[in-house]
Amino acid sequence: MQCITAVLVLLCVGMAPVGAHAQGEGNPSASAVAVRGLSFGVIIPGVPETVSVQDVQRRAEVVVSGQGVADVQLLLPREMVSAGGDVLPLVFLPGDAGLSIGPVNRPSPFDPRQRQRIRLPSEGGQLRIYLGGTAQVSPNQPAGTYSATVQVLVMKTDS
Repeated sequence: MQCITAVLVLLCVGMAPVGAHAQGEGNPSASAVAVRGLSFGVIIPGVPETVSVQDVQRRAEVVVSGQGVADVQLLLPREMVSAGGDVLPLVFLPGDAGLSIGPVNRPSPFDPRQRQRIRLPSEGGQLRIYLGGTAQVSPNQPAGTYSATVQVLVMKTDS
């Protein structure tokens, strides 16, 4: 039996003025921290593997802290690649991402392909972004470990 494992790594990228106060502005800062990558785990050739945004063990998670309004955008890869250059296509659909504020365990779904305007919780609260998706595994998918990177952009706004 072939062993195929697949993991999406999260990279959080802030855009000015995220992470620091912009000079002369009263707009508080924000930060984003990747907690866990999206893990498809060991997959079977020919069987697409879907990770639900509700799957607390395998979904990706990013924590955003700060105050005010921010735009969040996920830069999603179309595929994962093995060390040998083999390709594993990915699909992200509406509902494959979710947002939750505070201790809420059930995220509100959103389309990870679209930019989202969010209001960050005040007084030290956190917003969590979750990501699932589908690995389109071909019947003759070569064995190996596949990976890709999702960039999470958090851009503070004035409104």
